[in-house]
Amino acid sequence: MISLVLIGGWLGASGPAEAGCFMSCTLADLQNATLLDDSAVREAARRCKASCETESKIRLGVREAAVQACRPTPLPPEAMARVQAASPRFQILLGVFAWETVNPFPDKVLKGISVSRMTPTLARQDFETAGTVGPNEQGAFVVTDMGELIPQLGPTIRVTGILACDLPPAP
Repeated sequence: MISLVLIGGWLGASGPAEAGCFMSCTLADLQNATLLDDSAVREAARRCKASCETESKIRLGVREAAVQACRPTPLPPEAMARVQAASPRFQILLGVFAWETVNPFPDKVLKGISVSRMTPTLARQDFETAGTVGPNEQGAFVVTDMGELIPQLGPTIRVTGILACDLPPAP
């Protein structure tokens, strides 16, 4: 019963019916886990992130090499707000941060995010993670070890930046 409560909390308000590749994969892995601990959650997150990232790169096709070689730049605040408005809330489970992000731009590829949080000693801690979310697609950005998280500090977790590249034209 405890694992179902934790897994349900992982999916939050978006629910399994609206979950994208990463959340669907992770939910399936965690439902089949014999022990639900932080190690199992981190391993499921890593495995599912890699699997879904491969699918995203395949969809980019011949432009994938150019996208991988691009130098991402930070999105301006207005563009960042568009991504956040189009995307479900990020999820936290046992020290793993996951944000199944929707890229609302037809001409950009999202390449990474910055996340910050307050530690129990009230020091700011910053994290960066990379990924590839194609134009008008959904993909995940995952931080697999945010350290000790306590519920009182949950509201201090913030996405502080999003990196993107212009999509090269199709050949």
